[in-house]
Amino acid sequence: REPTSDNPTLTRRAEALIGRVVPLECAIVNGHGRVQIADAYWDVTGPELPVGTVVRIVASRGTSLMVEPAG
Repeated sequence: REPTSDNPTLTRRAEALIGRVVPLECAIVNGHGRVQIADAYWDVTGPELPVGTVVRIVASRGTSLMVEPAG
């Protein structure tokens, strides 16, 4: 049995970002774009959206985050 933790996503940094709302740093073109969270840049996948669009992180797959418009 695994021990329980008060912070279960501590070692799964991408999963800890799910639900965050951030602006696109680079437009999503052909399904791929980029956001900046604190001092890190993350690759994102989602629908075609222009730079600056506010998106919500809805899932993670490896080191890529899946986003949708936050509107």
